[in-house]
Amino acid sequence: MDEQGSQQSLRKGRLGVIGIVFFVVAASAPLVGMTGAVPIAMLAGNGAAAAGTYLLVGLTLLLFSVGFTAMTSKVTNAGAFFAYVGRGMGPKMGVASAFASVVGYVTIQLAIYGFFGGLMAGQMASLGVTLDWWAWALIAWVVVTALSMLSVDVGAKCSECLCLPKFCHFSLRVSQSW
Repeated sequence: MDEQGSQQSLRKGRLGVIGIVFFVVAASAPLVGMTGAVPIAMLAGNGAAAAGTYLLVGLTLLLFSVGFTAMTSKVTNAGAFFAYVGRGMGPKMGVASAFASVVGYVTIQLAIYGFFGGLMAGQMASLGVTLDWWAWALIAWVVVTALSMLSVDVGAKCSECLCLPKFCHFSLRVSQSW
C-alpha cells in the first residue's frame, strides 16, 4: 500500500487460471467476428483482393506488436492502451486514443445487441413468440446491465462452476483408465 492507502497490485487469489483462460477467449472474440466477415467481404467488397486487405491489416498489427512489446518495459502502470499512447505521443493523444477506444467498444457492443436482437426475433418467431428485434436487443441490454451492476462475472465464475467439475470428472476417468 502507498501513503494514500490504495493498493498497487492485485490481491492474492483474485485472478485464477480459469479467469485468465476466459479472459483470453473473450479477447479473441473480435477475431471470430473478423473471420466470419471474410465471405461477405469477398462477395460484397473487392472479391479476392479482400484477402490482401487482411494481409495488410495483419502486417500492420505485427508492426504494432513490435512497438507495443518494446514499450512494455518502459510503461509500468496499468493504464493499458492510453498509457502507451500517452507515454509515446503525449497526454492529449493518449486521451484521444482512450476516447476512440471507448467509441469503438460502444459501437461494437451496440452492433452485437442488434445482431442478437435480429437472431432472437427470427428464432423466437418460429416458436410463436413475436417481438421486434429492438425489443430482444433491449432485453439483452437490461440483462447484461443488471448482471454488471450486481458484479456477476458470468465468463469466469459461472464457467468455472459449470465446466471445472466436468473437466475434473473427465480427468479422473482418463487417469483411472490408464
